[in-house]
Amino acid sequence: MRKATVVALFAGALFACGSEDETGGNMNGLATGGSGGMTPGSGQAAVGGGWQAVGGAGSGSGSSGGTGGGQAVGGMNGTAGDLASGGTPGGMSGAGGEAGTMVTTTGGASGGSAGTGEPSGPSCLQGSGDYLGNGPYATTRMDVTVGSQGPYTIFYPNPLDTDCKHPIVAWGNGTAVTGADTYAFYQEHAASWGIVVIASHNDQVGSGDFHRAGLDYLLAENDNPSSMFHQKLSPRAGTSGHSQGGMGANAGSNHPNVEAIVNVQGAFGRAPADKAFLCLTGTADLNPAGCKSSVDGTSSPAMHANWEGGDHFGTATLGGFIGGDAGTKQYMRLYSAWFRCFLGDDANACALFMGGESCPVCGDTGWAEIYAKNY
Repeated sequence: MRKATVVALFAGALFACGSEDETGGNMNGLATGGSGGMTPGSGQAAVGGGWQAVGGAGSGSGSSGGTGGGQAVGGMNGTAGDLASGGTPGGMSGAGGEAGTMVTTTGGASGGSAGTGEPSGPSCLQGSGDYLGNGPYATTRMDVTVGSQGPYTIFYPNPLDTDCKHPIVAWGNGTAVTGADTYAFYQEHAASWGIVVIASHNDQVGSGDFHRAGLDYLLAENDNPSSMFHQKLSPRAGTSGHSQGGMGANAGSNHPNVEAIVNVQGAFGRAPADKAFLCLTGTADLNPAGCKSSVDGTSSPAMHANWEGGDHFGTATLGGFIGGDAGTKQYMRLYSAWFRCFLGDDANACALFMGGESCPVCGDTGWAEIYAKNY
């Protein structure tokens, strides 16, 4: 297999800082990374583990005017912090809005107060690494019935953390694939990295209804004092699936809690514009061009990953896993790491997708084409 052709389509420098303005005015900065501290008065971006920075940071320098602080990093689409006087460092905020803008004023810069949403910071999930192998959590599964949608299987870490809420993901099968076993290797791998996955047994999930119902079930369990999942689950959610299930993942991503999607060989339509979108395909897939166009058409952080020789009925399914297919292992790796990054603020997972041609994933032998945009 030949080395990947890498196309870097980043929407700007990865660690750009706002320039200084000694007379006051807007200070625009952009930082990616995740919960790093803010440097007062330096005009530098805070670096740490989230996406689309939030809040403001800065310090005053007296009557001569303050220098602008960089944007503080928060979660996906974090809310901008309200600016308040005083020259103290700005805060960070989590999910739910647009990136903030830095402002300096004559007589001292202002700092941002924490915005709304779940605070972003270093991941509380256990483990780190290259995500090719299993994570640190032991896993188990349980079958449940979700209203009129029928049977599902929940894959989860066992035991669940007591001091860290686990991100949740809903999975959809491909056409004519019923039950949970054909794709269980994805879910068990994700659960070993701390993610709770609810997988429908249905084979007609393209509407997204089964994804939304699965997420609603987990969210209700999190609120149920008699459930083993009570207060163990994060409200931050993702959708995924293979083939028709990937189409359903796109459709079901309009659920209000969804922040990220992993579409496995199911890109036959435009991806949502406001979700972190990973599209996995192969050169022998049914529609590799659709995966590429879906990524190219979105304004969200996105990655297109096309495995050399990857096919629709082997690489993405149990056959590829049993056969030890290298492409299948890479699909599993990116599946778990993408959700660790965008739902769990895991800076190590995020780093797999950063760095243009030098990113760890882009350098792996076996990809026919791989690139990211808006990252």
